[in-house]
Amino acid sequence: MAITHDLPLERRTLHGHFSRDLEPVLSIDLGDSVRLRTLDAGWHWDLEGEWIE
Repeated sequence: MAITHDLPLERRTLHGHFSRDLEPVLSIDLGDSVRLRTLDAGWHWDLEGEWIE
């Protein structure tokens, strides 16, 4: 059964860089969906922004 996971914008999910040394914050299975919030290119967050699916 497919699950929709929400990945919130918070310190544990935002690092500012990619690294294989970082622990995964989410594991998904085939068919699952992920909804997330993220910052824009200027590192600003629109509090009224939509979830990205």
